[in-house]
Amino acid sequence: MGLMKLYLVRHGAVVPPAKNAYYGDMDVPLSPEGEVEARRAGEFLANVALDAVYSSPLARAKYGAEKVAEFHQLEITTRANLREIS
Repeated sequence: MGLMKLYLVRHGAVVPPAKNAYYGDMDVPLSPEGEVEARRAGEFLANVALDAVYSSPLARAKYGAEKVAEFHQLEITTRANLREIS
């Protein structure tokens, strides 16, 4: 088996953006800025060979995963164990 690369992408800015806030497993949405950040992450990884895209079930994480997956025609696999801790 060859070398496996793992790319970790964190979600973008959320609404409301609070300094030093910790949302944990609360399902807060991305801000417009966070949506732009997610699209840029997708564009950044557009030319990287990916076999799969995994995401937390939280909306802020899934949005970013969708933006990455779009460039690769991949389905997103959500995993509850990828959620932030409470």
